[in-house]
Amino acid sequence: MGQILQGWVAGEDTPRDAELEAGSETRSGKLVITGKLKANSGVDIGDVTVNNTASNPVVVSMAEETLSWVTGTKAVAGDNELIAAPAAGVQIVVTAILLQNESATATTMILKDGATAKIRCFGQNQGDGLLLKFSPGREWKLTAATALNLNLSGANSCGYTIQYYTE
Repeated sequence: MGQILQGWVAGEDTPRDAELEAGSETRSGKLVITGKLKANSGVDIGDVTVNNTASNPVVVSMAEETLSWVTGTKAVAGDNELIAAPAAGVQIVVTAILLQNESATATTMILKDGATAKIRCFGQNQGDGLLLKFSPGREWKLTAATALNLNLSGANSCGYTIQYYTE
């Protein structure tokens, strides 16, 4: 985790520059730091660039992820692949989930990280379901090279929409 770029010391009138991690550099009198931004919990939030100048003390810019969507309906009892497993070393990162029982039959819907059950929803009635929007930095990261599967308790129609990216 990176150090504070500039901070105030109690009883002093001017801020002090903090010690910088390896990889930081000064270009034309400006401090430039690139790397990963992590929340206090240690969760990786994304790539950042920090520029420190006299007129603009700290500017943080986040690298944007290209989001993909998959949507459809599944109606086969057991595991149904929603997003195919990516290449070795690449993982699916889910940012939003919508599941909905489209049948008149009560159906248990289980989202799986490959073969491992992770999120369960019971749709008692037609239209019952689940909507999850993960906060930035708190997305659901599947195991690398693993598919996102939906397990249905019966051959009942279930609609889904998944927003995700890969990293």
